[in-house]
Parts: sequence; C-alpha cells; structure tokens
Amino acid sequence: MKISILLTCVMLVASCASTTSQINTEPKNINKPLLTYGLIFGITVDENRNVKSITLSSVQDPYKKKPVDFVPSTKYLEHAERQLRVRDYGEVEFNKEFFVICGYADVRPDTALCGGEL
Repeated sequence: MKISILLTCVMLVASCASTTSQINTEPKNINKPLLTYGLIFGITVDENRNVKSITLSSVQDPYKKKPVDFVPSTKYLEHAERQLRVRDYGEVEFNKEFFVICGYADVRPDTALCGGEL
C-alpha cells in the first residue's frame, strides 16, 4: 500500500513538474521546470485526526524518477510542517503512517509546495 501511494505521488509530481514556467520569457528560462524535487513526508494522525508525527521519508527527482540525496533548509521544513499540520486528514487510518508529497523549487527554496499551491 505504501509503495503504491509513493509511486502515485512521484508520478503526480513528475506530471506537474513537466509544466514549464512561462512567467519569465527570456530564452534561458523558457524550458525551466517548475519543480526541482518531490519531498515525501510520512504522517501519522491520532484518533482525533490531529497530526501526531511528520517525518521526511525521501526525496525524489521527478524527472529521473529516482531518489536523490538532498536536505532542504530548516525554513522549508518548517513551512512544509505548518501546511501539513493544518490539512484535513479525515479519511486516513489513525496511528498508521501515510505519505504526502510536497514540491521543492530552486526558485523558492524556503517555500514548500504542498497540496493546491502548485
């Protein structure tokens, strides 16, 4: 189950990451991808659906679809945790780890892109 969720998340990031940024239309930025990495967080909630724990499980390169050695900044991790703590997890099993993916972009290194922010 965890593997299928993880693979689905990686595929989602890869499909989102294939979108190019068109804000800056200078030739050097035309084909610059939106995302640099997909960060996969393991989350556990209690019986009241309050977040009990958040851990960084892995970091993936969405283009090569492979794990990478990358450690985000403390500000990025804090921003991701704030977003992940306020999400509604009403449909997950409590006390059982599940996974959520957040995007990382070089152009916004301290901003986690979790959920609908892409």
